[in-house]
Amino acid sequence: MVCCAEFITHRHMRFAIAASEAGSFRKAASRMNVKESTVSRRIRELEIALGLEIFVRLHNGVTVTPAGTAFMRMARDAIMAFDSALSRAADPLISGDSAVFPMVLEGRWIITRLAGGNARD
Repeated sequence: MVCCAEFITHRHMRFAIAASEAGSFRKAASRMNVKESTVSRRIRELEIALGLEIFVRLHNGVTVTPAGTAFMRMARDAIMAFDSALSRAADPLISGDSAVFPMVLEGRWIITRLAGGNARD
């Protein structure tokens, strides 16, 4: 059960993706111009909210768990859709918030679905 899925932001997912690509929180922090503690804290919040371990912490970096690998696939898709929605919303030919709203619902559904819940009641 997800206790805090509504608190997961695109930043949580971006930090997790960066850490998986970099192989360490330190390198991910450097790439994202934040402190290592920020990356570590946000990823821990994400793991708690999802109720699963995304990374195995090693003395020289991190590796992605099998559950983390599944999450990374969905997180990358969600971030691509989120970025696309923002680009489309900024397009003067698209009006209102309608380009962003569906992504918010889909992002919540993806995260809740991964953790075993169902946000589409």
